[in-house]
Amino acid sequence: MLSHCSQVLQVSLHSWDQTTRNAQYKDFSIGDEESGYKLNVGGYSGDAGDSLAVHNGMKFTTKDRDNDEYGTNCATLSGRDRGGFWYKSCFHTNPFGVLRKKATGDSYGIRWHKWLGDVNLKKIIFKISPRLPSLI
Repeated sequence: MLSHCSQVLQVSLHSWDQTTRNAQYKDFSIGDEESGYKLNVGGYSGDAGDSLAVHNGMKFTTKDRDNDEYGTNCATLSGRDRGGFWYKSCFHTNPFGVLRKKATGDSYGIRWHKWLGDVNLKKIIFKISPRLPSLI
């Protein structure tokens, strides 16, 4: 069964050259244990590009529970994509990557593909808040 408590997700992205971008999702929820903690995300707006769309509808994958659609567990693939996430095959965003300044050719880092592609980010901040009812 999925959780029906929809929230708002705000994502702040920070590059190594001090540039920032933002993504907001007006519909955000995570399912319960029975659903595999399925990610539900939609209603994107912002200037970073929608890197979570690929992960929408995916179950949460960890090193000991492979729920992605890739042939190998994305949470352990060659030391890449360390940590749990809603991987598909494998990611368009990797907020739990290793903090590494190396710009390109490094698949270990923190990523938001729709903004900087294969360039590592310095920081990603996720903020979750309740979606308030419309007053109009």
